[in-house]
This record gives sequence, C-alpha cells and structure tokens, in this order.
Amino acid sequence: MWLWVSAGGAQAATAGSMPVDTCAVKAPPPEARRHPGHGVDFLVWPDQVDATFTGCQKAWLEDGRLLGTTVFKQGKVWSFTAREPKSRTTLRCQYHGTPAKAMPAQCPPREAFPLWQ
Repeated sequence: MWLWVSAGGAQAATAGSMPVDTCAVKAPPPEARRHPGHGVDFLVWPDQVDATFTGCQKAWLEDGRLLGTTVFKQGKVWSFTAREPKSRTTLRCQYHGTPAKAMPAQCPPREAFPLWQ
C-alpha cells in the first residue's frame, strides 16, 4: 500500500522556500533524510516543509527509485502521486482544484499529511 506517506509526510513543517525547483529533482540529493519503515528505508526530500512551501516533496526507495511525489501550494497538499515498487499501477490523488474523475479509494486522506491541510 501507499504507507510511506506516514513516514515522509508526518514530519514537522519547518523549511521554507527551497533554493532549487524541488519538482525537477530526479534523484535523492545528499540532504535527503532517511526514514525507516516497512522493512526498507525511504529517502525523503525536502524532509520538512512549512505553511508557505510551494513545490514537491519526494520519496525514493533506498536504491533511488522514485516512490512518490507530494505537490504543495502555499503549504497545502495539492496532489499526491505514488507507485508501488512491485506494481505497474500509478496512484494519482488530487486534493485541490477540480479532479477530472473521482479519486481512487487507495488515496490517503488529507489527514495523512499533517500540518499541510
């Protein structure tokens, strides 16, 4: 399941604007923080964001494969996209704006992203 959200999304929100385009980053930078969970380590960057953050928070598996991206606009979770490591299915969740279709039942609730609602 999409359980890494609780590992990466539950961090305290403290970092402000990032000096780079966080959505363009393809691989975990050296500053990515390791979060153990579910038998693997996740690399999350930026690890902490604040209520003014606009950009992407990404999570990778230890081997560098992108697991998911949470898009923030002014500290609010805008969308969440994730892919299970052993699946060809990509989960796409839209929390603001007008979704083109209903969100899949597997989408984590906005409450899974504390401090950014």
